[in-house]
Amino acid sequence: MGSGRPPAISPEVVAAVWAAEDGRCEACTRPMDRRCAAFGRIDDRRPDRTAENLHLLCVDCKARRPDVLARLVLGGDVAARFTGQLPPEQVEQASRWLRASLRRHGVLVWVGREARSYWLPGVGRFRVALPPVGTATVVAVEWLAATPQLKVRPQARTRGLPRPDRQPLMTLARASA
Repeated sequence: MGSGRPPAISPEVVAAVWAAEDGRCEACTRPMDRRCAAFGRIDDRRPDRTAENLHLLCVDCKARRPDVLARLVLGGDVAARFTGQLPPEQVEQASRWLRASLRRHGVLVWVGREARSYWLPGVGRFRVALPPVGTATVVAVEWLAATPQLKVRPQARTRGLPRPDRQPLMTLARASA
């Protein structure tokens, strides 16, 4: 009698899918650490968990949750340190830059129930709190250098498969009703 859980994906398959997609979610294209990777079957009618039948997904795309970074705000202490030396007219611009940079280039390096960590190459590591209700907030920053400079590495490889459906599950349930 089975446990109801799908069989584990072999390390060789994980490595093959990871390498083929350059460590990026196939739905949202956000980079992630291999430890944060999730996998979804391309064809649910096929029970196999081979590289040919798996999508590499981030935890949010796998669960079809909204993007937690979409309305990200800076927490009080972080906002003060991040924008403290900027004139008031540039504070909002700096906040928008950080939010957009984390969404586009932030590497998901740790996932917890109430928080996550993102690494922004050339800038630093950012701890984001995820309250049960409300907006995700940057609550801690570990800067890499006195004058951070974003280092973007474009995606080098992809299998070119059609992107997985990213609609939230609630929307799909309503559409099929």
